[in-house]
Amino acid sequence: MNNSSINNIGIRRDQKVINQIAECYKISNYIDILAMTAESSAESIDTFKNNMITKTANIRILALNPESALVPYRFKYLNGRPVYDLKSQNQRALQNYIKFADDLKKEHSEELRETESTFEYRFYDSIPYFSYVRCDDTIFLGIYTSNKITRLSNVLKVEFENDRSLFEDLTSNFDTIWMGSMESSIIRIEKR
Repeated sequence: MNNSSINNIGIRRDQKVINQIAECYKISNYIDILAMTAESSAESIDTFKNNMITKTANIRILALNPESALVPYRFKYLNGRPVYDLKSQNQRALQNYIKFADDLKKEHSEELRETESTFEYRFYDSIPYFSYVRCDDTIFLGIYTSNKITRLSNVLKVEFENDRSLFEDLTSNFDTIWMGSMESSIIRIEKR
């Protein structure tokens, strides 16, 4: 019998959920993010920068391609109304991450060589069912439903030590989408 341990930790926009994810970012070496937009993770750029220059951090971010034919399909499931401008949000997040990468390379190239940290930002082109944040051995899932945007949805927490099988399925899902995402990274900082 599987003793699955999935915890509902609250609504995505609640401060306690935001704080829990932000704290997880601070202590993690491996961070993977899959979202319709990467705008909320862009709020953690300073944490990502600190991780990359003080320890080995590997950060991969996947955001839905704003030019994807799937964008209108997703809006259809939000009662046909544009809840937010996906293209503008992804453009803002992308600009923030481009500046982050440029500043990091310019101001901290020596530290990056020493830590061997990596950062990649890509677009994907598939139907998003959930937002996904992996911090080492913890995954946070924000479920996309037909009647709510992610910020108003519950966040589920899955931990490797409590549910290895589900954790591995979810990380494998991210890796599959990562491998199938746009061939060239939009932003890349790699080990030298």
